[in-house]
Amino acid sequence: ILKLRLQILVNGGKMEPANKFRGNMDNCIMEYVNTTLATFNNPDYENVFITYSSASDEVVEKIRNLLKDKGFKNIYATRASGTITSHCGEDCLGILYINDGGENA
Repeated sequence: ILKLRLQILVNGGKMEPANKFRGNMDNCIMEYVNTTLATFNNPDYENVFITYSSASDEVVEKIRNLLKDKGFKNIYATRASGTITSHCGEDCLGILYINDGGENA
């Protein structure tokens, strides 16, 4: 009913809840990507992964274009494993990249 979407971060080997996004899934995904890039803002631009359990081709392409505009060189779209999907559900999506610095405070 509330359409809350939770961001999970892996910190020190532990999964922890982070931001809460509210609304339409497609809008929340784009807000999540922008928030992640702003928070972890010193990326190694060589490789980035868009990993998802179920997302439309249009959403993946929008994220791919945004990441390309931000300067990422190699953008890989991958399907989440059964383990991730069973824990996170069908609407799980994440971007994964190496951040060469800390979290932007």
